[in-house]
Amino acid sequence: MIRVVSFCFLLSATLLVAAVMSDLDYGPVATLLSCPTTLLIVSLILGFVACAGFSLAKSATALHELDGPRSSSLLLGHLQLFFDPIKGMTTQNELLNTYGSVCKLKGVLGADQLWVSDPRAMHEILVKSHQQFLQPGSITTWMDLLIGPNVLTAIGHKHKTQRKILNPAFTATHMRNFCRKLQEIIKLKIQAQGGNTGVVDMFKWLNVAALEMMGQAGFGYSFDALKPGIEEIDYLNASHAIRTLIFKLWYVTPILPWLVRIGSARFRRVIVQSLPLGSIQALRNAVDVLNVVAVKIYHLKKEESDKLKFDSDGQFGRDVMSSLLLQNNMVAPEEAMDEEEIISEVNALILAAHESTSAALARVIKVLAEHPDIQSKLRNEIREAHEAYGEELSYDQLNSLTYLDAVCRESLRLYAPAPFLIRVAQEDWTIPLLYPGKSGRGEEAITQVPVRKGSFIYLSLDGANRDKRTWGEDSNVFRPSRWVDPAPLSLQASRMPGIYSSL
Repeated sequence: MIRVVSFCFLLSATLLVAAVMSDLDYGPVATLLSCPTTLLIVSLILGFVACAGFSLAKSATALHELDGPRSSSLLLGHLQLFFDPIKGMTTQNELLNTYGSVCKLKGVLGADQLWVSDPRAMHEILVKSHQQFLQPGSITTWMDLLIGPNVLTAIGHKHKTQRKILNPAFTATHMRNFCRKLQEIIKLKIQAQGGNTGVVDMFKWLNVAALEMMGQAGFGYSFDALKPGIEEIDYLNASHAIRTLIFKLWYVTPILPWLVRIGSARFRRVIVQSLPLGSIQALRNAVDVLNVVAVKIYHLKKEESDKLKFDSDGQFGRDVMSSLLLQNNMVAPEEAMDEEEIISEVNALILAAHESTSAALARVIKVLAEHPDIQSKLRNEIREAHEAYGEELSYDQLNSLTYLDAVCRESLRLYAPAPFLIRVAQEDWTIPLLYPGKSGRGEEAITQVPVRKGSFIYLSLDGANRDKRTWGEDSNVFRPSRWVDPAPLSLQASRMPGIYSSL
């Protein structure tokens, strides 16, 4: 009974917000919500819960000393600011310039949240004590709903087991094989484009190329993205639609972990199919497209695995999927991934790889076009490498190009594919700071920040990568030579966490 009442409340709350956001498709429901009595009842319920939640959040806060921007919304706090596809692009820099590397934000119902770009704090959260700061349930729930349980959302022993199965696919040997395949795909794409001059939509071009690269090199599967005359690719359109729709459905995110606990999966799917929300129906259709492709890839590679299909060198397929299936058969039965998990890994890896790769490459090309002197220097390095090694450069030869590496690092520093991460404290914790934070009185005297269990923490990668105290006065300038010259002492002392240098 409690679950039914909870479901009705959450559903009515979602419909109310959706009505305000003008996302309703069904006339009868819109008419129902336009009824003054209905709106009054729902508003009173939500108002009561909001007041109770606000009082609870205010009494539980541990961030009262920190300075931060005022919120214009009691219900949503700064949520809209972070997830707005336009304003969100400049939010990180504005907070850094105004409040330094740490400040207080407002979450749903006025709950205090922490925004931080401080290097020492990020090292504490992402490296030293990472088990105490996990992704919020809303994000992992979104991921599990869209593509299923995967290595990006798994935690603890499950995460270690999946990493153990996947790691062999990303060794240096496999990367060398990928490099050859990627060069073949790029060459074919350039040849298909032709030698004529004209305007090229580089972002679309790179999206298509990156998807085909991930398909062939990662899974031994072609999306037919390079075939002449192919203008629309269903998988590509669906993956782009999902990102847009999630931003549009931001108001569902805070209550999502509770919604998925109500009833069975079949019951929830029936409810979703019946909801008069255009965005949710579009999201469901896009997810179905991704799932069809992932299932197809799985069965194709499973059939090859069962038949032990070998390549021309006498080895079983060298793509990620072949390695995954091979390793999965070698681990203990209780640790092996089931069919649903393997299919989920397909979409997780494709979405994580192709969109971030195409976005990063598009940004590199843009900044090189804006800096012809840097572009010329990079061309000279690559030209000299071709003269020394031949037409095709190997994986190791490409890695030896120091200025190419510097250009990639600098572009990722200024334009990180993910501007921020979100973590939730799993218990009360004290986070140390390298740079003192500002108090509400404007004093820079805060050297550590206490957070309560359940506190949301926004880790600003964009802010950390542009802080002048770490990178120098030219931190907002595109200067690849900073990666060739000796690193400044401020950067060495920051212990900035990152899998690619200090990024």
